[in-house]
Amino acid sequence: MRGGGIFDAGMAVSHFQDAVELALVSTAAQFGVDLKDRAGFLDIWDAASSAARDAGMEKIPLRTDMKAMNAARIGFKHMGNRVERSDAEVHYVNVERVLSFICSQYFDLNFDKLSLVTYVTVEIERQALQEALDCLDAKDKIGALRKCIDALKLMDERSSWFYEPGHLVQFSNMDREVFDYIRSQIGHLRGYVRHVERLVMAGFYGVPPMELSVVDLMLAKMSDAASAELLARAVSDDIISRGIEILTLNSIGISDRQSEVRGLIPGTNG
Repeated sequence: MRGGGIFDAGMAVSHFQDAVELALVSTAAQFGVDLKDRAGFLDIWDAASSAARDAGMEKIPLRTDMKAMNAARIGFKHMGNRVERSDAEVHYVNVERVLSFICSQYFDLNFDKLSLVTYVTVEIERQALQEALDCLDAKDKIGALRKCIDALKLMDERSSWFYEPGHLVQFSNMDREVFDYIRSQIGHLRGYVRHVERLVMAGFYGVPPMELSVVDLMLAKMSDAASAELLARAVSDDIISRGIEILTLNSIGISDRQSEVRGLIPGTNG
């Protein structure tokens, strides 16, 4: 909903519904419920909530509110009805309450502490990103920015593996002249491809290109303490938070691609 476009509120409600449905399916599985194929949203809700009640636990709250949200999602997706931003904001609050309840009551999880960082498989990168989040929670913007820089450097070092000329040669009968040219240009290629990767990923997840540019500029200017302090005053917590999100998705994406590419190159493990 950050962009303010005419479709943003409707898309947000669609994502809200997806998040709740996934939580309901997970709850049903937690209680051993076998859901019917193509079960509807409210059918899944009732099955999960009844299973919790049968286990002596509280039923999931706000069913009426979630029914209204689902109706808004159906109207937007299938009938072209516009969702007002004010309505989407109400749905957001209710969804947060439902997800918080499900996490705490059925999975013993603190919803406010859940993060995509959990899914980063490289421990040193995950640690840097988690420390960035911790700094942001503690209102330490400079610390958060510096941890972002640490994470970005680690990712750049890891992703450089994709652009080694030796690996490129193994995919083709490349002659020496072409090989030498690629070797001379590989540094520029790395930087360009990495920026494009982040731009595409940011767009896919709804981050405006200008916001990504701010994040990239923000990280590039962290060369000394003075610039870090100035930058920390200039950017909001929200922008830093989005920067951490982008870096987190970037780390996950690098791991996925490494797994795929290693399976194609002779002498490496898939």
